[in-house]
Amino acid sequence: MKMNRLGRTDPVVSELCLGTMTYGNQTQEADAHAQMDMALDAGINFLDAAEMYPVNPVSRETIGLTEEILGNWFAKTGRRNDWIVATKHSGEGMEHVRDGAPISSASVPEAVEGSLKRLKTDHIDLYQLHWPNRGSYMFRKNWTFDPTSQDPNEWANAEYYFEKVADRNVWDFALVSISAAMKVSNGVIEDSRIACGAVECVPRRLDDVENALRGQQRSEQLAERVASIASQGAEPLNYNHFKIPLIENLVKRAVRG
Repeated sequence: MKMNRLGRTDPVVSELCLGTMTYGNQTQEADAHAQMDMALDAGINFLDAAEMYPVNPVSRETIGLTEEILGNWFAKTGRRNDWIVATKHSGEGMEHVRDGAPISSASVPEAVEGSLKRLKTDHIDLYQLHWPNRGSYMFRKNWTFDPTSQDPNEWANAEYYFEKVADRNVWDFALVSISAAMKVSNGVIEDSRIACGAVECVPRRLDDVENALRGQQRSEQLAERVASIASQGAEPLNYNHFKIPLIENLVKRAVRG
């Protein structure tokens, strides 16, 4: 099993990671524990969880059950330290977790303590925000998010997020994400911020798209034109060239409004 250092930190993790989001729904506890045993035997030492798991369906009754199943394995085997454990704080809008409250300085300690208790451990190796408070096309927001609803006065935070966080090369996307905000007056795009990320693609601001949008009337023709620019600007996608149509479609949706 190929091993990689986790970012700039000390932990070394297997190139393959054990996903656990079905533990407690489609995957019952005995099967989940068998998978953990098999993964370790194959050289996998990295597992990914989240406080909201299991999913599909997501329900208030099962929230946290995945972490409990993992914790039961740790307690039963005494092999917690054989794993690098990653878990996540749910973002704004997940009604089954804290009634959909946004991420805040108050919610983080509560979420961390809850995960530690369910995992039956005293530490989490990698703690992540599952999705941001700001508007995005991530996860189940894909079909309803309208980037024009974002407050331009908050763009300073978006600038920091895109330019500083992206520079750390630590984002990971299940498929493709386009984050966009536009200032529109009488149908004319006065200013815009748009960024793209995908697997094996460092998140980046799409400067060429932003420049092409400024001063233009919103139209289907404009959406088509900048979508083509976006797919070029999203390189390198390495082996994920099939994601180019996804990028184009998401940019079109953002521009159409």
